[in-house]
Amino acid sequence: MRFLIDFILFIVGYGVMNWLNQYIDSLLKLDKKTNSFLYNISSGYLTILCFHKYDFSLTSIIILLIIFLLLVIAKIDYLTMNIYLSTIIILSLLVICYCLLQKMSLIEMIMGAISVASIMLFFDIIIPSSFGFGDVELMFIAGMMLGFQKNILAMIIAIWTGGIYALYVYLFQHCQKRTHIAFAPYLVIGILISLFYGQDIIYWYWTFLLL
Repeated sequence: MRFLIDFILFIVGYGVMNWLNQYIDSLLKLDKKTNSFLYNISSGYLTILCFHKYDFSLTSIIILLIIFLLLVIAKIDYLTMNIYLSTIIILSLLVICYCLLQKMSLIEMIMGAISVASIMLFFDIIIPSSFGFGDVELMFIAGMMLGFQKNILAMIIAIWTGGIYALYVYLFQHCQKRTHIAFAPYLVIGILISLFYGQDIIYWYWTFLLL
């Protein structure tokens, strides 16, 4: 029975993201369909994970909507190097709903929001265009949901995954050192990993340090 439920959840997640990918292609007026298989598979898996963690509740619905929106943001940024303000506004509303449902304290939300966003703004001041302003907005909103430690973790994961991809591009695609890459997809990877596994990773890290 559990397998059947997981299969249905996967199909639902896959189908919704497949429709969203078609909508993105239409919105951006692309001449040909983009490769969206990885996004669809990820959405199906994350849908299962969401309902395993939060059961069938209002929280799981809000989280699922956040997941879909994060994947949309990642894909649009990958294709256009731009994060639409409309997606940030919708994301902020969903995150506020999540925080209210989870009864997160205002201090925790503020600390999470400014933890990474302030560092990104600082680097933008000393090294212009280090991060796009949309990336800063994304991590500010994500920080409200994740809190201080998990938002820091999300940024670390994003830097590592984005750095590996940037190294690949530099070595094998012969790009210049100052070539920019879309960073939102890696931020989204970090946010999603931290959302579902952040507490376990942080616990493992501190346990390892104390050994």
